[in-house]
Amino acid sequence: MKLYLDDIRNPHQSGYQDSEWVVVRNYNEFVSAIKKYFSNLDVVSFDHDLADFDSDGNELTGYTCVKWLCDYILDNDLDISNLEIMFHTANTVGKVNMMCYWNNFKEYYEEQQ
Repeated sequence: MKLYLDDIRNPHQSGYQDSEWVVVRNYNEFVSAIKKYFSNLDVVSFDHDLADFDSDGNELTGYTCVKWLCDYILDNDLDISNLEIMFHTANTVGKVNMMCYWNNFKEYYEEQQ
């Protein structure tokens, strides 16, 4: 299964031509989908800017979702050997931040296994 996080676009607008994507539009939908589908998940593609805010007015971004995903994986000792993470965001700084966070997490996680 493939999960696509973006508040506006659909997968084909990011160059993904297949139809196997489940689309989530915000942080809460992302968290719910990960909890529900993680065992069947092959790919996650992230947008950074989601126009999403929590009840205190804090912005929830793709970066927030990447950090939550890493914590969820650690907390549940999940296998990520077949999980591919992609970034389709137009926000170049956000993309670098998400990529660095994921790559650092993955390196740490693999060392712990």
